[in-house]
Amino acid sequence: MNIHKKIYLLIAMAAIQLVVPGKMIYDHASVLNNGVIYKFQTEPLDPSDPLRGKYINLNFKARKFYSPINLSWKIGQDVFVKVENDSNGFAKIVAVLNSPPVEGNYFNAKLDYVEDYKQYQTLNLDLPFTRFYLEESRAANVESEYAKANKDSLVQAYATVAIKNGVAVISNVFIGKKALIEN
Repeated sequence: MNIHKKIYLLIAMAAIQLVVPGKMIYDHASVLNNGVIYKFQTEPLDPSDPLRGKYINLNFKARKFYSPINLSWKIGQDVFVKVENDSNGFAKIVAVLNSPPVEGNYFNAKLDYVEDYKQYQTLNLDLPFTRFYLEESRAANVESEYAKANKDSLVQAYATVAIKNGVAVISNVFIGKKALIEN
């Protein structure tokens, strides 16, 4: 291989290394800017390990869906989760499907496990937006605020999640009316 081909190959490899992360960043920014925002209520976590590194690990009330018996569900299966707002303005799951819905907002998730009962199944979902990343300097204070809020039933904690074309991205987390990221 001559030197010119090696240079072109090196340039092509460098371009690919820039394009791939750039596309990932563009896709997330597109969802945040153009997606529909939903508020997902959070639940308390195990207080011994709610923070790892520079993110808060979030647990959501809307991770379960009650379905008629369907023996075709498989653990680890990719599913399409259709959501709408409830009367209080929080997101609720209205359907878990094997294929993308024709209309309405949805995101991709994985089926974590299924609990069978006589007349229905509880589908427990592994949501794709359980980590909220923060600046390292703020992480300890936020962890403390979040844990305290989840112990107080009068304080609502929730995450706003942008959803577009099957992709879901956390845009912010609120403790009461206070946003963790100020715009």
